[in-house]
Amino acid sequence: MTELESRIITFLGKNRTQAFTSNEIMDGINFQTDFSNIVVAILSGLSVLGFPTILKDLVTKGKIRTNIIQGQYYFMAK
Repeated sequence: MTELESRIITFLGKNRTQAFTSNEIMDGINFQTDFSNIVVAILSGLSVLGFPTILKDLVTKGKIRTNIIQGQYYFMAK
């Protein structure tokens, strides 16, 4: 398991009674992006785009669960 996956699982575990969108989880774990120059901005943008995939992989692995409400994915602790 990667450090990022561990941070996600820990965050959701500490907030068991709530469900979060991908953006809310990024905020909750203080997911850092940097747009100070073009190269770093491209890498940061790719990281943000890949974040939902990481969440869906954790669902597939049975580490967290998800629910779709009005077309929006919400993630929560297992």
